[in-house]
Amino acid sequence: RLMKKVCILGKGLLGYHLRWLLDQYGYKQPSYRQIDALDFTIPSDSDEVFKLSKGCTHYVNAAGFSCGITGNLEKPYHSFFENSQISMQLLSAARSQSHIEKFITILTSCAYGDSGEILEEKNFLKSEPNPTVAPHGYSKRNAFLTGLYLSRQFNFPAYGFILNNLYGPRDKFDGTGKVATSLIGKIVRAK
Repeated sequence: RLMKKVCILGKGLLGYHLRWLLDQYGYKQPSYRQIDALDFTIPSDSDEVFKLSKGCTHYVNAAGFSCGITGNLEKPYHSFFENSQISMQLLSAARSQSHIEKFITILTSCAYGDSGEILEEKNFLKSEPNPTVAPHGYSKRNAFLTGLYLSRQFNFPAYGFILNNLYGPRDKFDGTGKVATSLIGKIVRAK
């Protein structure tokens, strides 16, 4: 079978593990040393990533400003603005790249409304996210809508992939992480 060259944007928990998994399955990937030094909130850096990842046809945007529950409450503007900016800059820069076959943006279930409805795609934009994660949730809704409108207007192959939860090795269990990791950390420290 023909192996696609895949570029994982973001070196955090998910990006690290996706890169490792792709490597295990023999997928071609770019050298990440220079890519990981880029700041995707800066338009020229978002453009540069596509020069450094020459030959890639598939991209996964796992990049983001991670601040956990505490950061969402204490720095709501930073959580919302920086995460929105990263996704919008990368999608905007990707639009002009004719070689891209798929651009997947990682979304999060905290973007769902806090209405108690079942987490189904049709409910993704209904009601407001929980206040403890609203800044991050709204930034992921921005990423989803940016990809949706790029797809509609320019036939750009943008996709959103919603994760219900994410935790594991290399995560923050000290209370500064996400809900699941904070809870796991509290349980472990309580022993």
